[in-house]
Amino acid sequence: MESGKRRFVDTSDEEIEQKRLKMSADKTIKQNIAAATIFREYLKVKKMDPGFEQYDTLKLDEVLGHFYMDVRKADGNRYKTNSLQCLRYSLNRYLKAPPYNKKIDIVNDESFSASRENFKAAMAELKRMGLGDVEHYPSIDEADRRKMYTSIYLSPNTPFGLQNKVQFV
Repeated sequence: MESGKRRFVDTSDEEIEQKRLKMSADKTIKQNIAAATIFREYLKVKKMDPGFEQYDTLKLDEVLGHFYMDVRKADGNRYKTNSLQCLRYSLNRYLKAPPYNKKIDIVNDESFSASRENFKAAMAELKRMGLGDVEHYPSIDEADRRKMYTSIYLSPNTPFGLQNKVQFV
């Protein structure tokens, strides 16, 4: 074995926590913090303790149930179903990540059944309001597709056309 190289090293608790913090992508961490900030703002508006990280399971379940029903975007409009789902999963990751390291799962734990039912009801209401649909671009019809393939813009005989064809197809 090379000098100075050991098979097992001593990792401090701080190093472990730092590595756990960097487990998720930066964008995911920002999303988690944003969801926690929205939830904290909700608690302040409702004149409740904004330190939800210290709530016991029963209180957190109750407050989350109301949050799922009450939450709106900053402009007062309702979130789409995907956004509400992202808020929920982000809060779950936020509570599980350092420094809180909670051993609870607000999405799957049986102790969060009341908030889970409220979440399902909120999702159903949003779908009834038409906020569960994903808006897709209409597909390109056959005549337009034929026009594109026969034009100079997708011609494999020119460098520009070849590049476009590779990118498009």
